[in-house]
Amino acid sequence: MSKQIVPVACAIAGSVLAAVVISHAGPLDPPAGPVAPTYKTLNEIEPGKPVNLVNTPGDGDSVFKITAPGRYYLTGDVVGASGKSGIEIEASHVTLDMKGFQIRGSAGSTTGIDGNGTGPGSPTSAGYITLKNGLITGWGSHGVTANNAGAWIVEEVKFAGNSGTGITVNSGTVFTRCYFYSNGLDGCQTSNHVEFYYCFGSLNGGHGFAAGSDSAFVNCEAGSNAGSGIVVPLGGRVTGCTTTLNNGHGIVVGDGGSVDNCHVDNNHGGGIMVGKGGNVSRCALNGNGTTTSNHGIFARLYSAGTVTTANITDCIVTSSTGYGIYTAGGTIRGCMVELNGNNGMYMSDRGVIAECAAKSNTGIGIMGGQSVSIIHCTSGANTTHGIQVYDDCIVRGNTCDSNGSAVGNGAGINIVDAGFPLFNSDNRIEENNCSDNDYGIAVLDSANLVIRNTCTTNSVANFNIIAGNTKGTIFSVAGADITTSNSYANFEY
Repeated sequence: MSKQIVPVACAIAGSVLAAVVISHAGPLDPPAGPVAPTYKTLNEIEPGKPVNLVNTPGDGDSVFKITAPGRYYLTGDVVGASGKSGIEIEASHVTLDMKGFQIRGSAGSTTGIDGNGTGPGSPTSAGYITLKNGLITGWGSHGVTANNAGAWIVEEVKFAGNSGTGITVNSGTVFTRCYFYSNGLDGCQTSNHVEFYYCFGSLNGGHGFAAGSDSAFVNCEAGSNAGSGIVVPLGGRVTGCTTTLNNGHGIVVGDGGSVDNCHVDNNHGGGIMVGKGGNVSRCALNGNGTTTSNHGIFARLYSAGTVTTANITDCIVTSSTGYGIYTAGGTIRGCMVELNGNNGMYMSDRGVIAECAAKSNTGIGIMGGQSVSIIHCTSGANTTHGIQVYDDCIVRGNTCDSNGSAVGNGAGINIVDAGFPLFNSDNRIEENNCSDNDYGIAVLDSANLVIRNTCTTNSVANFNIIAGNTKGTIFSVAGADITTSNSYANFEY
């Protein structure tokens, strides 16, 4: 019985399948008329025009020339020729996709891409260009010349080994994930309001990045350049960047510029230079400078070299050959300076140093010049003094210990004798604690106020205050209860 059922079932299934196939098959005869193509055109697959002698023929000074807006792409390397640029762009609103190919210079070649047209403001200069995905290398001048035109978008392009600058470009340009290395001059040179994201500049003969005013750098790196790493002469915003082993400064921003959350290490000319009214915050600096005039963080005017005001907060500065931090005025708050080769930090004129720590610096831990308030800081193990001030300063609520390791007169807090006819005077020294220094508090000039301080175990003397100063009575209370009600008293214990 079972042997008969199987063949019958298979026959029924085959009949059903055949019926299904027949019912879904198309007509066997093709439609009338020519057969239309079903493939996509080359322009549909790759929109735009390939750069070649047909679409973009060159002329006497260029291998190829783009003269109309649109999208262009490379199908192979562009190789330079003597006396010519690789690609000349004389139109705006052009996109050039290099498709991973090279625009490669040769002996006697000029510039890789020339976007300048016939001069500044020329209708043939190339603005609003998008350039992406390739290498521009080995040109006799710049990799790209477009300093007469701006508002470019440059993405994932490498500029390497060009005799001049990697690229020169005008205002409003944005770079993303670009590399500038081993160019003869600056890696990149721009005009104002240019932005860089995730870019890298290394081993260039000038600066890694030389940008115009109010330019911005985010998460970029600059290392081993013959000039400075990142330079913005006016304004500027540098965030999350790393600069190392540059021959100049690590980072330079101008008046009103800001540097935030950056790592700046072993740059020969100094760490960070910031202009008037600038801001440096949350940065870590180590090993910058080669002389005692190369500082970790230095507030000075870009052109004149004059020390100026800045706000510096929450920074760590170690092992600079000069000062850790040097500013004319402003605010230094929440900073740590350690093992610097000159002094830890110095504010010369009218400002506030608060909640900072200075440790093991060569020289003085914290210095205040004219009308500086030093409040709630710690300064210890510096080779001369913990804190030193000059005129009209307030030193309040600080802790100074173990200073003076290289001298016999190192004080926790020191006011030096200015010498007649000058005076270091009108300072207020209040509510500080000084221990284990040579001197606790040394006031060697007149007309200062010293009240409510405590000093202990200083090896030469706890207090050394010359005549002509106003001070609270000094009570020696070692091992004894304090019974005086004198609210201005100083104590040694």
